[in-house]
Amino acid sequence: MVEIPDIPTPSDTGADGQQIQGSNDIPTELMEPSQLSRFPMVNAIEGLAAANNRVFGSEATSKMLVATTSHFAGELSRSQDDTTRLRQQIDILRDEKADISSRNAVLNERIASFRSNRHFSNFGIFAGTTLIGACIEFFQNDMATYGIPVMILGTILLFLSWFIAPRRGDQ
Repeated sequence: MVEIPDIPTPSDTGADGQQIQGSNDIPTELMEPSQLSRFPMVNAIEGLAAANNRVFGSEATSKMLVATTSHFAGELSRSQDDTTRLRQQIDILRDEKADISSRNAVLNERIASFRSNRHFSNFGIFAGTTLIGACIEFFQNDMATYGIPVMILGTILLFLSWFIAPRRGDQ
């Protein structure tokens, strides 16, 4: 039987409470993975060519095949990144279009409302002016009891039509 020598006990186990804090120089950002690591076919071809440089016929063929697949994988990666960026831009533009379409609908409704309110305003001005004209006739014919309420009603209708009419604001 083989005799096992005594295993030495470590002198700095950290269990005595005398630990020293490590460095704060640990990078906080993650390292980017290799651009080609997401393409297993490229990794397989590179591995085969590295293991045996004549695996694809000759050294030149192996190097050309590895270079070609690496180039196409890089192009594919850039195309995928461009596609992702363009899809994000499309989403942003779609949201902006929806906002503009809803604002356009609100403004169209305001314009339609303005036109119909303008007709009511014009009718109110016409009716108020007519009532004030009738009030003058009531006063000339000594019918002040009818003339005063008609004058008040015509004046209120005229002022309301002038001042409550919609303003040309945000169009």
